[in-house]
Amino acid sequence: MDDKKPSTKFPTVRRFFAWLFSWRMIRRALIGFAGLLTLVAIFYTVENVRGHFAWKQFKAESEAQGERLDVAAIIPPPVPDAENFAMTPLLAPLLDYTKVPVKNSPFGETHWRDTNANQWLNSLDVTGARNNNKQYNKIVPGNAGWRDGKMFNLAEMQALYRSLTNLFPIAPQPQSPAEDVLLALSKFDKEMDELRTASLRPHSRFPIHYEENFNALLPHLSRPLRQFCLAARLRAIAELDLNRTDAALADVQFGLRLADAIKTEPLLISSLVRIAELEIMVQPIWEGLARRRWNETQLIELEKQLATVDMLAEFHHAIRGERNFSLEGLDLMRRNPRYLDAIGTIEGGSSPDLSPLLLIPGGWYDQNKITIAEMHRDYSLPQVDAKAQRIDMARMRANGEKVDSLLVGFHPYRVFAKLLYPAVQNASQKFVRSQTAVNEACIAIALERHRLKHGEFPEKLDALTPEFMAKIPHDIINGEPLHYRRTSDGLFVLYSVGWNEKDDGGDVVMSKNSNVSVDFTQGDLVWRYPAP
Repeated sequence: MDDKKPSTKFPTVRRFFAWLFSWRMIRRALIGFAGLLTLVAIFYTVENVRGHFAWKQFKAESEAQGERLDVAAIIPPPVPDAENFAMTPLLAPLLDYTKVPVKNSPFGETHWRDTNANQWLNSLDVTGARNNNKQYNKIVPGNAGWRDGKMFNLAEMQALYRSLTNLFPIAPQPQSPAEDVLLALSKFDKEMDELRTASLRPHSRFPIHYEENFNALLPHLSRPLRQFCLAARLRAIAELDLNRTDAALADVQFGLRLADAIKTEPLLISSLVRIAELEIMVQPIWEGLARRRWNETQLIELEKQLATVDMLAEFHHAIRGERNFSLEGLDLMRRNPRYLDAIGTIEGGSSPDLSPLLLIPGGWYDQNKITIAEMHRDYSLPQVDAKAQRIDMARMRANGEKVDSLLVGFHPYRVFAKLLYPAVQNASQKFVRSQTAVNEACIAIALERHRLKHGEFPEKLDALTPEFMAKIPHDIINGEPLHYRRTSDGLFVLYSVGWNEKDDGGDVVMSKNSNVSVDFTQGDLVWRYPAP
């Protein structure tokens, strides 16, 4: 019998685990882990303190220079309801909502006080485009129209309305295109009359829930105001066709007041909607001039209203609003990371995956606030000079390159700037283009007044001052005089050099593969009339 004990298997492994899980090693691991936690705590504390004091100092320096960075500084003050266009009964329900708390949501659930009114306003369609968008786009293509020297086609609009017999009033037999268009639009006479009266109130302040920041609803921008602008444009063009010039003037002035209704809102999206509405209302002004329908008194009234537009000053207002809301938004996200979900809605897309950012030190939010504020201070605001009515194109391009280089790669102090810094270069182009259109309209009005008095357009724009204009606006893009020349058919061409800064001789360049949309990166910004 073999009484020898069996040998122990894997003695080295057993000794290793015995050593690894010995009290001595566990104690060392605990000490090391505690040390690591201490280092992490120190890191967070240092970053939080550094960020807090850096932001506090930056904000104090900014305010000492007259630049307030809080949302309260840029929100328009409350006004009495009786003096407020936005509180007319038709529009008051638009922003009359409450947020009911919902579990696991920082935003809550929206409850409208008057759901029927909101549904009607947000389904408003004065042109029939929702029911026949393909046909409507043929009538009102792209961004052409007056910019490409084209009149609005009332006959095709008449045909569209008459095809939608269940939506618009129509005559048993076709009338003139203008009469049928006005008849179709009479469906909205009650609402238009109410808004026309309300638009004469001294103030317009929509009760936006500014405290909701990124999640504030803006239903007044999405549809109602623009639809009533479209109705005012159509009415004015039809009235011009019927030589009802006083009525046409009233509708143009009403449409311009609708565009003014959101001018004090410190939001870039509000300004962009306003720009679109101004563009809409330039068409009937242009058509009345092209057809020589406006008289001296009407021209003076139009110029007086257009002269109040200063889109370059509004650019600064909008950018400051974007900046201040972004800064406050970072504070909200710091307190409740679920606010990160709202960022995706800024551009209308889905929320990005920002879960790794939930672990960042609070001080990084403050450092990102400094970065965003500095970028607006150094790059956004300086490229447009509202006082001089200029955009510095070289600076704009250089700033764009600097911004792009700043936002490349990952840096903890710039991570939110990638999400919250707007596409300023594209936005500034729209503001400049809008103000150029207004300036050209004012000059065209003065030119028409000169023609009414002297029987022809002047050889040079200088002849307009001081009788017809106190001062002739210059080209915002290069600071030089706008280009002007009389044409052999007794008309004229007036233009800015456009975004390419080149004199293209008054040419309008259409987008590739399209004859209905203007390519604003090429060619000139032109005001001309079709040949008689």
